[in-house]
Amino acid sequence: MGNKYLQYNNKFAGWNGNPMQIDVPGGGGSYPTDGLTHYWGIDETSGTDIADSVGSFNGTLYNGSLNASGKNEYCLSWNSAANSAIRMGDVLSVEKATTYSTSLWWKLDTASDPGEGFLIGKAMSSSPYKGWIYHFSWSTHIYWDIFASSGSNQQRIAADDNLTGDTDWHHFVATYDGTDATGMLMYIDGTLADTTISTNNLSDSTYNSAAQFTIGNRTTSSSAFKGRIDEVGYWNRVLTSDEVATLWNDGDGLFYS
Repeated sequence: MGNKYLQYNNKFAGWNGNPMQIDVPGGGGSYPTDGLTHYWGIDETSGTDIADSVGSFNGTLYNGSLNASGKNEYCLSWNSAANSAIRMGDVLSVEKATTYSTSLWWKLDTASDPGEGFLIGKAMSSSPYKGWIYHFSWSTHIYWDIFASSGSNQQRIAADDNLTGDTDWHHFVATYDGTDATGMLMYIDGTLADTTISTNNLSDSTYNSAAQFTIGNRTTSSSAFKGRIDEVGYWNRVLTSDEVATLWNDGDGLFYS
């Protein structure tokens, strides 16, 4: 019959020895570096210094566990202590007109138990909670807040679907176009999520110099995310749906190096 073979993911393919190109959706691509200003791979195995591979916002680990198995190589587990966190200081403030995107991988240590579940953000732990953050808030849904004062002066959306119930790795991307809550989009595992806007009346500055950009918690909190977080990226623009699909990469993930 001759040389019949196929190979996917933009490598090579052939039928009877004749080469041909096959493009598989979500099956590869280049990491989107345009506008990528910060990236924390969280692959450290000792110490407390967490490197920003793109920018200069290196972080400090508080009470987390190193050497945990990550989505890509290693990650940190926050379940070992309620006040676990990686903190970078007074950086990455977000205002109503700020355009940005973030990407991360997360998994729960115990199905259906995210706790208060702070993923990443820059917000205080007490009123008026100025800043921005993604969190579960003791529920099965991810919330996203950009606020000058919680409840009365903020933008909030929440994913409609139940995002707990397993201990698998999941991919989360948030993009914001600098308009209002209608411009806040969430992608879960490569797919644009259905969301509900609960508040859309932000009118004042969200900046608070005491708030620190934090992975796995808020600035001063004893409610760390009950699980693992890995491969956190920050862009100063809106990622496209195609770029999100590239990062998801059919669940295998695509990582900056």
